Amino acid sequence: MVLEGEKLRGKSLREHFEVINHRDAIIYIEMLAKKNESVSEALIKRSHHILSKNIDNTNAGKYRNININFTESDHEPPHFNTMTDEMARLIVCHNENLAKMHPVEVASRIHADLIKIHPFIDGNGRTARLLMNLELIKSGFPPAVIPATLKKEYFETLDKAHMHNDYEPFIGLVADALEQSFEIFLDNLNMEMIE
Repeated sequence: MVLEGEKLRGKSLREHFEVINHRDAIIYIEMLAKKNESVSEALIKRSHHILSKNIDNTNAGKYRNININFTESDHEPPHFNTMTDEMARLIVCHNENLAKMHPVEVASRIHADLIKIHPFIDGNGRTARLLMNLELIKSGFPPAVIPATLKKEYFETLDKAHMHNDYEPFIGLVADALEQSFEIFLDNLNMEMIE
């Protein structure tokens, strides 16, 4: 309803913009996937900017200028002064992973590694999920949606990756979400064939 221009009672303006921005970000990554665009610093900042516009225009597409701490994790993100270097390393590592890892692992790793760096004040999770889905779509997979019911497991598996360099549980979580996406896709395909 929001995408059709309706304003929903009981929902903040921020919530309305989050829906609109998410749609715009999905359109953006679908366009990038068609072009087989490589992940770059500019692409990451642009994705974050699209997600943050009209919500936090001051910080949209800009690396954080403060240090942050997680309440739900023991992991401490790098100092804000290192963001440019950290992100440059992320891009190099990602490009190396493309050649030696399965696409689901590549997509999972860029998601987890962006969260580990936490380059933005807000919107890191949404940006990470966009990058993950960009890589999945580029490799011919449907987008993976991690349901809110798995929020606790999501954070626990990310914590294992960040604190113990154990990415397997997080990759498994993404693979399970991807399997659900395939099931939805096949169900929809079957319904179309019946009609």
